[in-house]
Amino acid sequence: MERTEITTIDNWEDVIISKQENTQRANFLYADSTRKYASFSYHPQNRRLIPHKVKVIAESIARFGNCGIIKTRDSVETEGKREVFDGQHTLEACKLLKVPVNFAHFDDVPLRAMIELNKNTTAWKLEDYLQFGVGEGISDYILLDRYIRNNQKPKALGISSLICLLSGSHSSKVFKGMAFRALRPDYADTVISYLHDFSGYIAHWNHTKFIWALCSVVDTEKYSHKHMMSKVRMASDKFKNNSGVEGHKQAIEDMYNYRSRVIVRFV
Repeated sequence: MERTEITTIDNWEDVIISKQENTQRANFLYADSTRKYASFSYHPQNRRLIPHKVKVIAESIARFGNCGIIKTRDSVETEGKREVFDGQHTLEACKLLKVPVNFAHFDDVPLRAMIELNKNTTAWKLEDYLQFGVGEGISDYILLDRYIRNNQKPKALGISSLICLLSGSHSSKVFKGMAFRALRPDYADTVISYLHDFSGYIAHWNHTKFIWALCSVVDTEKYSHKHMMSKVRMASDKFKNNSGVEGHKQAIEDMYNYRSRVIVRFV
């Protein structure tokens, strides 16, 4: 069988992060194995357990033995406990099978290391980053969480839509880097009120790409919501549900100009 050669990285300076970027760095202390499951605890910002994932890991351990290892640190919340910051599903699988759990214990573990570990294994959803930001007490994430809770009716507004409304950015990269800033809550309130007006006439009023398109139209400063709603009330059946942001912008423009002598261009 032909072997695949693993190449090395030529320039480590491109991939190694400077120590100055994070003054707190984890140190490995020891590794061990135990059946004392009660000696472990979870951090409030651990992701929610997924029963199916626990089952899959348990099946693997039952077949091949436990060759996995969880990562722990001293618990801040509960004195004397080892807090799991990576491997909570493996711990639950070991409990299920009543087999020893292998663990590696560290100190000086930055809380945000939990994000990086999970990004490199099972991808976090935006809701997981939100939960983390709220748990860390970051005011902008707390505000976003409040907006999500307050905008569940008549239909829920998605987290991506609210990130865009509050920050002005479609990109989730900044949000995942815990650098999200809710710079325009007044703008978000205005556009959300527009969306609620649309909700009585079109089914796609809460679709993310429609909301992005509406934001783009509002940002032109040529948009009059009073004028738009007069057209929607007149002929909502002609308000098309196009695909993509540009498609929705065109649909908004077409509706806005329905039976108008003066044509306004948003696209």
